[in-house]
Amino acid sequence: MNKKDINNYIDKELNNFKFNRTSLGYKYLKIAIKNGIKDELLIEDLNNRLYKKMEDELNIDKKKIKWNIEKSIEVMFINTDIKYVTHYFYIEDNERVTPKLFITTIVENYFR
Repeated sequence: MNKKDINNYIDKELNNFKFNRTSLGYKYLKIAIKNGIKDELLIEDLNNRLYKKMEDELNIDKKKIKWNIEKSIEVMFINTDIKYVTHYFYIEDNERVTPKLFITTIVENYFR
């Protein structure tokens, strides 16, 4: 797929969840997913590969990137219907969606 198709796919998938679309975390999450689609090796180690790549590209500390993505996913988890979230990520009601699970699932679904 080309760049436009990747962006459309990411927007389509993220529109299924109730994110604050104006937050930095949402912006970073979209970039993280796009980077993961372009290079799947990055999602094997979010901290040392994916966030590091984003840190270098955006000139922002990877700890801030990670924190913003985590907070964005937490808000989404609170605002999105729990049945949809558990079905989409194959988790139990009492489990949380981590950035690793979220990003990996979205990236892997792209290639299905």
